[in-house]
Amino acid sequence: ATTVGIIIGCVLGMFPLLFIDTDDRQIHEVFSLLDADSSGSIDKQEMIKLVNSSRELLGEKEANVIVEVLKKHDQDYFDFEAFTSFMHEVQQKKIEAKEQVKF
Repeated sequence: ATTVGIIIGCVLGMFPLLFIDTDDRQIHEVFSLLDADSSGSIDKQEMIKLVNSSRELLGEKEANVIVEVLKKHDQDYFDFEAFTSFMHEVQQKKIEAKEQVKF
């Protein structure tokens, strides 16, 4: 139980870092933490639960963007390539949202 608690703590602590400008190395580190069973994929529903439980850390708007992008994807699991693409899509939506606020 202690190991599970430490993993959950690490994931929750690092999860918000994904939504700051990141490179693929950082994305890979977080992917590895989220892929707790080392299967090479992350369950979409688990990611949605994690985002929803991290709303206070992420902020409501950011969490909503992430969940919106997650729900748009057809697959139930993300391998590293799909997760990286997802993260870049979230980053792009954040940039678009900031640009809309400027006008």
